[in-house]
Amino acid sequence: MFDPISEDPHLDALHPTSNQSVRIGEMNALLHHAGGSHSRPAVLLLHGFPGWERNFDLAHAYRRAGFHALVIHYRGAWGSAGTFSFTHVLEDARTALQWLETHKDVDPKRIGIVGHSMGGWIALATAARTHMPTVAIAPANFGKYAQTLREPEARAAWLEWCKGTIAPLNANAEDLTDELIENAQRWNLENLAPDFEMPLMLFGAERDAIASCTIEYVQKPLLEVLPKKPKVENFATDHSFSSHRIALARASLTFLQKHLETFQ
Repeated sequence: MFDPISEDPHLDALHPTSNQSVRIGEMNALLHHAGGSHSRPAVLLLHGFPGWERNFDLAHAYRRAGFHALVIHYRGAWGSAGTFSFTHVLEDARTALQWLETHKDVDPKRIGIVGHSMGGWIALATAARTHMPTVAIAPANFGKYAQTLREPEARAAWLEWCKGTIAPLNANAEDLTDELIENAQRWNLENLAPDFEMPLMLFGAERDAIASCTIEYVQKPLLEVLPKKPKVENFATDHSFSSHRIALARASLTFLQKHLETFQ
């Protein structure tokens, strides 16, 4: 039996797979096109803050399994035009989904979202509206974390970290901080949880050193308030799942195959 995690697919000479650089509004993006002569399911991949790990290995695995996989770079990130902000990344995810929904090779009824870290937060916040099958990998909860930033010491520590992190972004650390504080309530995933009616898989990293993405800080509180029990996998690895990339690919793909093949 063909294993898309470890094997290359049969070459369709008439309708081959391809990497397609695309522009979606001001965003640079890469579509891992699965080829074929008929419409296929698709996955939107959302990277973190600032996005050192962009999960291209997952995109390739999903494509080998027959999914189109779209990796976007938000406005103001990694060479995309415009200004980076947390408001913009939420808007950018919805823009990318609309692009996929109207793509001639995509089945608009079979689209999933995969997000890592900040991308996991974006994926969950987006799916609260769209109810698309969603995979959140070590998701952050920026709304919850923002509540601490009103304290001067916490704000100073965040700003120091943020200023050292945002080099690939066209952004201002002070503006990002003020934006988070202003939207803390409505961006808290625990407050959005009643709208999580979609098929959902959560991945946690037991050795995660990023405070706002840990199992204790994000995953467990979410599990207490979610209306439906999600699929959960926790691995003894770091925030980037450095030692568990194959396991992450296999488990997330199994979830997507289950829900995108039958999801209406």
